[in-house]
Amino acid sequence: MMTEVLHQRVRPRRSAVLFRESRRNPAAVVLKAVSITLRTFRRENPAGMLSRIAGTAVKAVPSSVSLYLLGLGILLMLFAFIFAGAAMPVLWAGGAEFSMPRESEIEFLLQAYVEPPASEILEGAMEAPDTSRFAALSLSSRRMNRGETVSAIAAKAGLHLDTVVSLNRIQDVRRIPAGAELKLPNQNGILYTIRRGDSLSSIGKAFNVGTNALADVNSLESSMIHPGQELFIPGARMPQLELRRILGELFINPSPGRLTSTFGLRNDPFTGIRRFHNGIDIAGPIGTPVSAAMAGKIVKIGVHPSFGRYIIMSHSSGYQTWYAHLQSAVVKAGATVAQGELIGEMGNTGYSTGSHLHFSVFKNGSPVDPMQFLR
Repeated sequence: MMTEVLHQRVRPRRSAVLFRESRRNPAAVVLKAVSITLRTFRRENPAGMLSRIAGTAVKAVPSSVSLYLLGLGILLMLFAFIFAGAAMPVLWAGGAEFSMPRESEIEFLLQAYVEPPASEILEGAMEAPDTSRFAALSLSSRRMNRGETVSAIAAKAGLHLDTVVSLNRIQDVRRIPAGAELKLPNQNGILYTIRRGDSLSSIGKAFNVGTNALADVNSLESSMIHPGQELFIPGARMPQLELRRILGELFINPSPGRLTSTFGLRNDPFTGIRRFHNGIDIAGPIGTPVSAAMAGKIVKIGVHPSFGRYIIMSHSSGYQTWYAHLQSAVVKAGATVAQGELIGEMGNTGYSTGSHLHFSVFKNGSPVDPMQFLR
């Protein structure tokens, strides 16, 4: 009785069953093995399961089994291993559907994150490159006729005024003699003298010009440059203050009147002793308007025993101006005024022989001749 119960409860090993069935119907064995593999994947570790399958197959298959069945078993194991890698996300997610986007869908997703082009590009507003900036520099000459101006010659040649001024190293357009010969380039730009520490790339960066353009325009065979060498910088412009100085427009005459004393050594009007005069004197009636010779800021208004009531202004590029012997000041310290704006009235205050304006120009604290700036 006990033996019968044991025989009923003890099931034959699955590998033995598969072995017996493989002799009758090999295809059914393959399908059954696949079904068992899929069910096992759901509840067991795939790697351990594959290991057990391989061990069981080795023990269960006797030497008499044909090579055909052995090869079929190996292929089955490979199939199960490949299937495990592809099906793991689905199996462990409890059968949830998962699929990679098709190639066309991937392209669509990538394109969705591309920034659209700006409207001005779509409308065709991109400017064509200025190929003239890469043309080698060439020069022609032009002789100035009597009565001609540099600005008129530059305009006729289609060039900027500062291009002609820079290329000809003009320091004062008012002192160019009639018949002078001017060099005219085939393009706009300015001359630059190389200083110690300069490089072609640093010069290009300072003027926003490519190194290739610098090399092409100046016909350079290499990037080697040396201090003192002159380069033509295509498209560059002179600082406005420097150009206005050369044109005689940096300062205007601060007051109408008669020039009675110039800059430099002179005899003191009271003692006769030769002294240095750091400005010019302009004589006129008391109350004659005095204007700012250059736009700037009023930094000081005061009274001095020798210079009387005075105003000191500060300007850009290190310039200062001084207005002395004033009758009155009509501005306040700290005010910003434009060139030509009224700042005071001419007077006879301080150490003075009559009503006049003492006007001085300083550059970085040192006096310079105002007449080099005034027309």
